[in-house]
Amino acid sequence: MSTCTFNFEATRRREIERHAVHAGVADTEDFDRHLIAWLWHNPKAQDLIWSLSEAARRMGGELSEAETLAIADEASRYPRRIKADALGMWLGVTYRQRSALKLKTIGCCDVKKRTRLELRKRKDRLYQARKRREHGARPQAESLSKTRPWEAAGLSRSTWYEHRKQRRETAPSDSFVGSPLIYLKDETVQDGVGIGKGSQFFSRSTSPSTTKQSFRRTARLLRADKTNPSAVFRPFQAIPRPPDYDPVAAFRGRIAARQHRGRL
Repeated sequence: MSTCTFNFEATRRREIERHAVHAGVADTEDFDRHLIAWLWHNPKAQDLIWSLSEAARRMGGELSEAETLAIADEASRYPRRIKADALGMWLGVTYRQRSALKLKTIGCCDVKKRTRLELRKRKDRLYQARKRREHGARPQAESLSKTRPWEAAGLSRSTWYEHRKQRRETAPSDSFVGSPLIYLKDETVQDGVGIGKGSQFFSRSTSPSTTKQSFRRTARLLRADKTNPSAVFRPFQAIPRPPDYDPVAAFRGRIAARQHRGRL
């Protein structure tokens, strides 16, 4: 399994070419500066003349063999490794260009490194704040500790929170909330899946697979209440289970009633 490693020299060469094309330096005096900087970061070139000519072509210009040799000779007079901000000043890269081209290994000439760090932190803070607002978070300036609504009501903080708790406890709640399942008041459902004695669900002539499918379909209908918003609404009359409902006792009662009907 091959692993991809970061090549600093190749990355910086590509960024130099990208800035040269963006700034259109092929017809200016800065074209030689970009080619010299490109040569500084290509120390392993086997054919220097061909490599520099191809780099100039990618930057949008053309070089003759004499011009290539002259640029290579001039590049050998300068240090080969310089820092990011120094290279940004050498090439004339502005902060706007650096941000637009997403340059990572080249600095800029108008904004220092420490200032760029502060701008990056501020941008990240704004991004994180926007994500928190999208998830429903309240800004710190709108919190209760900042707005202090108990002062406007003429109450102490503890009294205001106590009144707020009482209002929440005495607020009317939906009767369906907290009911995981509901049972039907009628014996049949409008879409044809019955739960009565003569329905298809309890018919002895149906196959086990059909009965299983009908049971799954009926179970989905039984769960179509307000506790499951994704459930499909079915137009049947339903009431919530009583608070003292005992499923075991109800099951035993149904079994006893069925046995009683069998004796009759």
